Amino acid sequence: MSNELIRLENCSKYFKDKCIFDSMNLIIEEGEFISISGSSGDGKTTLLHLLSLFDRPDKGNYYFKNELINNESSKKLSDIRLNNFGFVFQNYNLIPGLSSIENVSIPFHYLKSFSNEEQLKKIHDLFKTFNLEHVEQQKMETLSGGEKQRVAIIRSLVLNPKIIFADEPTGNLDTENRDIVLNLFKKINREEGIAIVLVSHDQQCSSIAAKQYKITDKKVALL
Repeated sequence: MSNELIRLENCSKYFKDKCIFDSMNLIIEEGEFISISGSSGDGKTTLLHLLSLFDRPDKGNYYFKNELINNESSKKLSDIRLNNFGFVFQNYNLIPGLSSIENVSIPFHYLKSFSNEEQLKKIHDLFKTFNLEHVEQQKMETLSGGEKQRVAIIRSLVLNPKIIFADEPTGNLDTENRDIVLNLFKKINREEGIAIVLVSHDQQCSSIAAKQYKITDKKVALL
């Protein structure tokens, strides 16, 4: 039985008259930790948008759990994202004025399958696991960059995703906090079995992944 989560098959993507990707193939399996690197302008963000269903290929096929879905409705794609994907961004995407726990609770507003008790237990357990109990009630403005990124990682985990997409997650961090965040990704992958797709221009960051790809000649090549 296949363990595939995502398969891109001969996918091409264009921006106006420019070809970003040409007949690209990529498979992401359950529990994998992969990184995708490339130079500025090589299409890392475009690829992440394709993989995470915020965009569709202009040609080719996208399979999720062996089901062809690139022609499905926007509602169906949104449901797949909500029930299976977590996201971590370079700029955190946390809401100013809200506390850490309020930011982390936001995904529960879109998926009603958890009781209030289950939500609180999940959130408190994650803050404890990440050694962040002391910031639960703090506003975003009072947190360091490393704390904000760890809160963002907690938010990505609350709905029990199958895969986390991390877009330049250490781009705004110093070396110490970069290492903390990267070790958290390794821990999540190893202990929870959640697949990680880490996109970065930083080769040192990318090198922590078990499988490393680089965007070359409008395709992804395994290093």
